[in-house]
Amino acid sequence: PFIVFYNREINDYARKTNRITDDAKAFRKAVKGAKELEKVFFEDLLTNFGVSLNDLASSEDILNSYVKRVKTEMQELTAVYANLIERIEENILEELGLEGKTYTPYFKAIKKRYAPLKNYLLTDKQKIFKARLFSEFDSPEKYFSSISSALVGKSLDKINDEEEFILHNKIKQSLRELDNLLEIANLDFEETEETAFQIEITSFNKQPLKHKVILSKGQSEVADNLAQKLKKNFNGSDSKIIQTVLIRLLEEEING
Repeated sequence: PFIVFYNREINDYARKTNRITDDAKAFRKAVKGAKELEKVFFEDLLTNFGVSLNDLASSEDILNSYVKRVKTEMQELTAVYANLIERIEENILEELGLEGKTYTPYFKAIKKRYAPLKNYLLTDKQKIFKARLFSEFDSPEKYFSSISSALVGKSLDKINDEEEFILHNKIKQSLRELDNLLEIANLDFEETEETAFQIEITSFNKQPLKHKVILSKGQSEVADNLAQKLKKNFNGSDSKIIQTVLIRLLEEEING
């Protein structure tokens, strides 16, 4: 039973995550690669749980408690992947203000939200992300797994704890990029002749600064030439220093 449980009942994520209790880790360690049921149940698990065979033999209460403990750890490992899906779902719904909605309603709301975005306004990565947001599946697990593949290159059941952290951040970043593009898409400009930008700067103890710019092709060429001149002046400077200088220049120029 333990061999079947480890190899078939839990997936790769459950086999390697550390977001479980110490007891669950001990149980997982004991059943990993297990071959003999009796050895696992009466030796390995007892050792990992800090219980002796004499304890089991001397008390029915201890035996029942031990059996219950094993079942509890099996249930925890079985549920850990569902908990991951729930965390991903909560992250997306919180970012979009869709808390409390179930899968079908929030899927429709997401499609409606980003339907105005035209693909020619998007980068290749944004096109893929939008396509995954619009892909309809029969379960949240498949839906979020598809999004995970687009953002971190792995399906949800294959990621590790560090990649989960990265995935949460990339989901928020990607959704905010699309939301910013929605604002740009609503600007009155000619896409074939002009370029539109939206700039947002958030600083400590300052009001967030958001500004939109529309440039003609001629203005874009002037901007490119000026950017090349600035790069020469920045040559060899620390990246953080360069970013800080550019941000300060933007703030001064926008605020007048």
